[in-house]
Amino acid sequence: MIKEENKNSQELLIRELGVFELRGLAREIGITSPTTKKREELINLILEKIQDGAVIEHLEKKKGRPYKKLASIDELVNLLTDVERSEEGHTLEALTFAQTLDEINLVPDGEPKRLQGVLRKRDDSFQFYDRGSSVFILEDMPSYNMLSEGDRVTVEACPTDNSIVYVATKIYDINGKDPSSYSKKDFDLGEEVISTQTIPFDATNVLLGRRNLYLAKEELYENDNLSNLASYCSAHNIKLLVFGLNISFEDQISLKNMAIENLTTVYGESKETNLNCVIDLINRATNLTKKGQNILIYVIDIINVLRVVNSYFSKNMDEYAEESIMLLQRVMSLGRAYSSNITSTLLICYREHDLERSVFVDEVLRIGKKIN
Repeated sequence: MIKEENKNSQELLIRELGVFELRGLAREIGITSPTTKKREELINLILEKIQDGAVIEHLEKKKGRPYKKLASIDELVNLLTDVERSEEGHTLEALTFAQTLDEINLVPDGEPKRLQGVLRKRDDSFQFYDRGSSVFILEDMPSYNMLSEGDRVTVEACPTDNSIVYVATKIYDINGKDPSSYSKKDFDLGEEVISTQTIPFDATNVLLGRRNLYLAKEELYENDNLSNLASYCSAHNIKLLVFGLNISFEDQISLKNMAIENLTTVYGESKETNLNCVIDLINRATNLTKKGQNILIYVIDIINVLRVVNSYFSKNMDEYAEESIMLLQRVMSLGRAYSSNITSTLLICYREHDLERSVFVDEVLRIGKKIN
């Protein structure tokens, strides 16, 4: 009788777990490819293993720490990794957005299409977003072991029974290279340092490895400053990432022929697409730096970025949500320099009236340096 009560109690605990916790538990007790399985299938497989006693320990660790849902969007949007929010609050890495993937069947069914995006690591798969579609690369895919979070990939993918969810069937390229010739490399960045190196921009100099604040007096498309910077970076092996949210159509047109990596959204994009773009920037910049690539991130309008992100988390545009500030802080933290001479540099544009905003003074100006 006691045994039966324990069994029922364990089953209740299992059914209370979120899908990510179920997947983690399934993986720990030897169930393969939990990401491809639906919620009920995971529960049944775990219950089958309950007799060996291995589950109780894990359940007690998980009980009482459910995943928090910050919003309801079509797919999980994660920053760096799927990490739980503690009851006490956030940690820098612990931004987890959105609803679970309980009912998604990751079985391809339909005509393939070519899709591209920046990878995020999931439980036992990679995922990226492309124009509203969520694309999964499962662990049985050839070249899967060559992938890293933040890689930019192009794949052939087929839709599932959910029209916006795709599963990759072939990887065309990883960071612009054919998988057969691609080499996954590690780079020793060394210690963090303060760099004194500079490069020219407009009538001033950008400090490498720092957070440079540039007062933009004209719109991006109204001068050649960014175009000239792109040419300089290309000639000096610096990867130029251009980042902005809801930018004007004119600005988007001006970016078309520049030697840059475009991480922007155009005016009118959805809140989810804008949020995805911020996360892609963070993962992409981190990935390139880890690979030993010098990068420069040009932020078109930092306060506009914060405003657009905040519209996702808060209906009150007079106050900034905690999640919005955390993402801003994460972007600001990308300015780094290392003893290996690798630098990750921020060139952040702002407007004259931003100097009157307390959030700009507290979160941007306080840790940045005005260069004009």
